[in-house]
Amino acid sequence: MKRNILKTFSLLLCILLLAAYLPARGYYPASSWSLTTLDGETITNQTYADKTQVLVFYNGKLDENGEAEDENSASFISSMTYTYWIHNEDIQVIAIDVMSDSADDATAFINRYVPDLEGVVFACDDSLVRVFFGYNWYSRCSFVMFSVIKDGENIVNYYGASLVSAIVQYVAPGAWSLPTLDGGMVTDQTYADKTQVLVFYNGTLYENGRPECYNSFSLISDLKNAYWIDNENVQVIAVDAMNDNAEDASAFIDLYASDVDNIVFAYGGGEFMWDILFSVTEGNTATVVFSFCVILQDGEIKTMWHGATSVASITRRLTVFADIGHEPSFEPVSVSGEYRQTEARSMLEMVNGFRTGSDAWYWQNDDTTKTVYDTGELGGLTYDYDLEKIAMQRAMELSILYSHTRPDGTGGTELFVNGTTRSYGENIAMGFENAESVFIAWREDNEPYSGQGHRRNMLRSDFTAIGIGCFYANGILYWVQEFGFSNSGADAVPAQDGSAADTVYCDCSNKYADPYSPRIKVQPTDVSVTEGKTAAFSVTAANADSYQWYYRENSDSAWTAVPPGGTSAVYSLTAEAQYDGYQYMCGVRNSDGIRWTDVVTLTVTIPEILPYTPGDVDENGQVNTTDVILVRRFIAGGYNVEINANAADVDGNGVINTTDVILMRRAIAGGYGVELKPGNMA
Repeated sequence: MKRNILKTFSLLLCILLLAAYLPARGYYPASSWSLTTLDGETITNQTYADKTQVLVFYNGKLDENGEAEDENSASFISSMTYTYWIHNEDIQVIAIDVMSDSADDATAFINRYVPDLEGVVFACDDSLVRVFFGYNWYSRCSFVMFSVIKDGENIVNYYGASLVSAIVQYVAPGAWSLPTLDGGMVTDQTYADKTQVLVFYNGTLYENGRPECYNSFSLISDLKNAYWIDNENVQVIAVDAMNDNAEDASAFIDLYASDVDNIVFAYGGGEFMWDILFSVTEGNTATVVFSFCVILQDGEIKTMWHGATSVASITRRLTVFADIGHEPSFEPVSVSGEYRQTEARSMLEMVNGFRTGSDAWYWQNDDTTKTVYDTGELGGLTYDYDLEKIAMQRAMELSILYSHTRPDGTGGTELFVNGTTRSYGENIAMGFENAESVFIAWREDNEPYSGQGHRRNMLRSDFTAIGIGCFYANGILYWVQEFGFSNSGADAVPAQDGSAADTVYCDCSNKYADPYSPRIKVQPTDVSVTEGKTAAFSVTAANADSYQWYYRENSDSAWTAVPPGGTSAVYSLTAEAQYDGYQYMCGVRNSDGIRWTDVVTLTVTIPEILPYTPGDVDENGQVNTTDVILVRRFIAGGYNVEINANAADVDGNGVINTTDVILMRRAIAGGYGVELKPGNMA
């Protein structure tokens, strides 16, 4: 009997000890409780039972200098001033000072750090914390602590919170609201039907009015240049993450973006920015480099990145999620050829054999010492099917512009798949007949350091993934390797072999041309010619290895490479009526890149058919419809003719000579009808 009593007592003691040391994130029932607020009112667990209740337990003691004894508590409570969800009608925050000795002391803390904060109930009590964190809470205390009660249930107890953002995932996931510079509010629902681009920037100014953050100044002032800024399916919300009042935030915008339309400017967004990071990185609040951008669609974060300095960085990602078209100045060029992906993928085994074998070395920049990897020291690369998509696109683009600069002017490693996957290293080649030959060339065994860039890419220790592309066009194979630091995890797909066609958009302004590309010395000019005559376009260039002329029917159609004959500095064609209004340009290339000529226009004219009297032009003694048609054709060809076949100025030089007679006779013999015209129609 005594033994059973002892066992029972021991069990109860263990339960009590376990309860005392329950982890701070444990779950306790929301027991009945009551508090007296600093305003002297009594509230209970039922006072805000219709709302989500957030109980914040903090240290409100001040030292002898009137400063917070616990800096974390002061920072946390102060940050509630600009917490965007603090005034949500479905949420009630109750901030409880568990360390001050009296209501007066607790009030002194509030007056010191948040004297104007409304919407939060403040209290001073050290008993309620035991309900949620146990009787031994102080031995494990790490301020700030909070508990969340929802629908009468205590859903979380959390200690050691340094940011209010730690709460948001429990009370208002996905919901947000921010004040705007025009005096309104923007929320998660305001533009829910659009793709939203949130741009968090530092709008702080020095005393002389210069921006503290150049990246922020660069991007915000560049937003007006975005060709998609007026797109009805996109809304940009620029959020000042450093200024919590409209006056300071407006000062920055007035200086650097006062003429920008169709953008919502908000402020007080610092906490919101960290909330986004917290929700995605599970509390990893690493340093953010402004500007910090987020793309939201259908209430979900599609992608986010920091360090943005220009609209181009947004455009590259936005195109994945929204139909924003292309830069209006870009020219569409039709590309057709064949993908050879089975051959391209065969290179993976070669690359991995190279990385893990005995030849894994490269010269250092002194060309006397080597970086050498022991056999097996480098791991093999995994094949990334998203990187392969990038490599295939780049291989096709190389047939238009052989350069690490893309035809649209962006860098070769600035092409995104799914808004997140991109390459961090790129090898390109052209003209090699198979994967083995291009791989051997990329090994660069006998090159110095300056010539081993491709080799270093293939042996780079922090690359873990690769995608390879091969495209055949104009009798040439184009090869691309794209490297990544991690594998995207994209599903495997069968190798694409066979014909392919697409439209590639090109910036033909020369703005982004490689500095070693050919130099256009004389641009082609518009040509106007009579139907049936020869039209010739020409370009004069320095450092040119090859030429390719392109045409399109009008400014709304795509560019197409001209048929055979369009691969020299001069392109000639016989003008036909249907070619009237066609546009032409030439891509001048060398191994370093390409230059595009100006776009020029062909005008084809048809000579006016003057009144005439049909004659018996074929000497059969009859005047008939055939005679009339033949006469029209002959005149349309530019000849001046007479019924007297022995004398006619047929070449329009103003002199009737033997050549005219010969030409006249040949015309008649060829079946062309002729006719007497009044005067000498030279």
